[in-house]
Amino acid sequence: MGDYAKLRKINDFLTPFALQNTGTALYFTPSRQLVEFPLDLHVPQNYEVRELTPKQWQIFADDARFSNALGFNDLRPDTAVLVALFQGETVGMAGASEDSDLMWQIGIDVVPEHRHSGVGTLLVQKLARISLNRGFVPFYGTSPSHIVSQNLALRAGFEPAWWEFVSSSLLDVPVGSQPSKVQYTN
Repeated sequence: MGDYAKLRKINDFLTPFALQNTGTALYFTPSRQLVEFPLDLHVPQNYEVRELTPKQWQIFADDARFSNALGFNDLRPDTAVLVALFQGETVGMAGASEDSDLMWQIGIDVVPEHRHSGVGTLLVQKLARISLNRGFVPFYGTSPSHIVSQNLALRAGFEPAWWEFVSSSLLDVPVGSQPSKVQYTN
């Protein structure tokens, strides 16, 4: 899922400065289409979409199936959550977190048996509209190698906005698995 060999070459340039590439991300923001003329996505047959209250989404705190949708992070609190139900069971969830005073980040999870049903796209687009209606700019982040996630963002009415390249200091990277046994030589 992606060739990071070229990105690793950047490390050759960063190493003299005691830095290394530690991550990349691609971010999307709403397209003009989404803002001005939202797509009329219909809820697929046999599915239901609901917005949860904070009390309702707390029951998913330890549910790994929805770890992209909900963060339970005090620094970036969850602000809005939509779920897709199939025969009464939660099979998809989109959550927005307040990543700044102006922007909410959207995360999405759909259980494997219900992927490619359209519920992921529907949830992301509906949550983006909720974010905009509440005065926040929604954004969506994913790995540059995660083509499925990028396509979901595009189908939901988002467009690429910026690329994040993260480097970290080599001085902060632990050497060895047991630091007390590491010996340094000159």
